[in-house]
Amino acid sequence: MSMTQTALMVACQKGHAECVSILLNFKNNLNTHPSHQQRPPLWHAVNREHKAVVKVLLSYNANPNEVHLGRSCLHEAVRKQKYSITKLLIDARASPFSQDKEGNTPLHMASLVGHKELTGLVILAMLNYPNTE
Repeated sequence: MSMTQTALMVACQKGHAECVSILLNFKNNLNTHPSHQQRPPLWHAVNREHKAVVKVLLSYNANPNEVHLGRSCLHEAVRKQKYSITKLLIDARASPFSQDKEGNTPLHMASLVGHKELTGLVILAMLNYPNTE
């Protein structure tokens, strides 16, 4: 663990869902991180493909639209071709319209990786996403 990482970040990175839950019970703020260059806890869990940790974080109202280096958690789940994590994020209201720093949406990413089921899931999310106007 580096000096800039929190215990919560390390637990998310390592996939320790029970530790994440315990830490969050002690009021760790899961939507903040020490520096703008650090990955948010949810982004860590998605990047490392820790579905159980993603579930715990979302149950504690982690922001499903967290961004790291211009890419949302949803972009990362789609890029990693993790259908179940992508579905968890969509169910938690991650925006299917978010754009990465190159202007790609999760639908672009799903198409680029050639995953038909993910592409369909993202299209359905776009159709069902709440209109805020």
